[in-house]
Amino acid sequence: MAIAPRTTATTKTPTTCSCGSGLRPDRCCTLDWTQPSAPQGDIPNFTLAQTAFNNGKTAEAEQFAVDLLERFPLHLGALDLLYQIRRAQSRMIAAQILLARIVRIAPNNLLATQTLALLLFGNGAFAEAEHHARNAVRLSPTDPQSHKFDGHDHDRG
Repeated sequence: MAIAPRTTATTKTPTTCSCGSGLRPDRCCTLDWTQPSAPQGDIPNFTLAQTAFNNGKTAEAEQFAVDLLERFPLHLGALDLLYQIRRAQSRMIAAQILLARIVRIAPNNLLATQTLALLLFGNGAFAEAEHHARNAVRLSPTDPQSHKFDGHDHDRG
């Protein structure tokens, strides 16, 4: 006689965001943007995270960055570090979401804006990519990379 597997009727709240960032949903995709901004100064865990990352201790750096972002979800340095880790792990959905948050917090960050535009173009999100491509041109009108993105928009159609 076969026994049916047990099922539970309770629904658990996910402990990490479905995008794969490693953060809780309320610290990631469902973040309350009205929170005060994070301190950007010297925070010991961020220094430890950077040191671990620079020494090739990716798992340790990841844990420090996630812990820091749980407390300060708008910390640019920790966001950038976790973005780099997720990108290196080829977890591109999480990387794109983290990069979009960086650009939202720091819209004048040229490299982040250009990278986000490129990712969005690659994913076929042309309308959103166009916004970031135009911002890249605004930020650096003489940078050929910025105009390359702007050219992508004109070439598609």
